[in-house]
Amino acid sequence: MILRKVWWFLKEKMWCFIKKHFWIILCVILFGIFLIPFVKIYRGTDPDDMCMFGLDSLKDFFTLWISLFGVVGLAINIIHSQIRIRLQDKLIHQQEKQGRDNRFAKSVELLGHNSESARMGGAYNLRFLAKEFFNEYGDCMFSILSSHIRVITSAQDYLNRFKEKPSDEIQSILDTLAEGSFKIDLTNSYLERANLEGANLGRANLEGANLRRADLANACLVEAYLIEAYLEGANLKGANLKGANLTGTNLANACLEEARLEEANLTCANLQRANLQGVNLKRAYLKRAYLEGANLEGADLANACLVEAYLIEAYLKGANLTGANLEGANLEEVNLWGADLRKTNFKGAILRKVFITEEQRELIKAAGGIFQD
Repeated sequence: MILRKVWWFLKEKMWCFIKKHFWIILCVILFGIFLIPFVKIYRGTDPDDMCMFGLDSLKDFFTLWISLFGVVGLAINIIHSQIRIRLQDKLIHQQEKQGRDNRFAKSVELLGHNSESARMGGAYNLRFLAKEFFNEYGDCMFSILSSHIRVITSAQDYLNRFKEKPSDEIQSILDTLAEGSFKIDLTNSYLERANLEGANLGRANLEGANLRRADLANACLVEAYLIEAYLEGANLKGANLKGANLTGTNLANACLEEARLEEANLTCANLQRANLQGVNLKRAYLKRAYLEGANLEGADLANACLVEAYLIEAYLKGANLTGANLEGANLEEVNLWGADLRKTNFKGAILRKVFITEEQRELIKAAGGIFQD
């Protein structure tokens, strides 16, 4: 047992020694091999016996032998030089990385400065660093700047000063975040009237965020988390909200014209007087949604769930309601003129003073609708 431990110890030490002095050992071995013919002649070996490789004279043999080891030496020198260059490159890379890390740390430090201009400088520095080395700093940059927005906009002093519009600092940071593709977290942030036109906010967490009258036209909000967010009067024209979670979201008076909301969750959402003209709501979930006075002209609501939805005075002229579920919905004074009602479920739905054709009336009655004219 002791001998085995001694053997393993010696083996480990020997391996470490070989790795540390590999090139010296290799050169010694090759030099020894190179000297063999000379040693043999010195010890009296017949020169004729030294002729190898099909050579007739000893001179030709030694010329070839020296040339061969000259090539080996040159190859070793080239390999050793390449290794040295790689080590130097690695050292330079480490120094550059250290410089970038110091720059990153300084930028983060500036975000805590009392001066707004200093904080903006830190944010811009992070932005440029992340643009140049996105894989290295992109994720961190998004997380840090998102956290910075949440902290700054929750301060009472900020709320008192910038109640109607974001500060230049917050807007510039939003512009930076809107360019990226990482998931950002702006939970409960105060961003009233923020300019986020065309922003990339896919899968962003905007739960409880105040985005009243914000400009989100043509923004990408695919699978965004907007539960109980405040978007009254917001401009979402042409925005992509496919699969977004808008449960309990306040979208009163918002413009959602030509927006994409297929498969979106709008349970209990407030869409009172919202402009949903031409919007794509295929397979959307609008259970108990509040749509009083909403403009849904030409909207695509195929296979949408509108169970117990509140649609008083809603404008659904020319809308596609094929396969939609309006069970228990309140359809008082709704305009359904020209709407496609094939396979629509009106079971228990209340209809009073609705604008429909006779043909539509028969379809609704057959689908379980209750008229209270």
